[in-house]
Amino acid sequence: MENIEKNEAPKPGTKDALKAENEALKAELEAMKAAQVASTNTGNAATQKSGRVKIKLPLTRLEKDDVFVGLNGKTYLIKRGVEVEVPVGVAKVLARKEKMLAIAMEFEAQAAQPLEELAKMNQ
Repeated sequence: MENIEKNEAPKPGTKDALKAENEALKAELEAMKAAQVASTNTGNAATQKSGRVKIKLPLTRLEKDDVFVGLNGKTYLIKRGVEVEVPVGVAKVLARKEKMLAIAMEFEAQAAQPLEELAKMNQ
């Protein structure tokens, strides 16, 4: 019998799923940082006048859906895996979202540590 390695997504709520989600979020954050650096390094007068930047949200196994952003009464649906030009404010909202997700995940990890230690003690 052959050993066939299945590349399935981990079950939601497990450590493996959280690690995979964390990696996906890190990749998305890095892409946004790169887009921000690229937009500030270009010095393109047209980009600065229009207040728009090019971004590309990564398409991952866990993150396939388009990203909705609402800003000042306008809505944007940003397709993953495609480079798009958005207002600077939208890019800032996405960057703040990633920052808050990272903080929340860190908090969840810290909160889970005592529970894991308690579970180990009860075994």
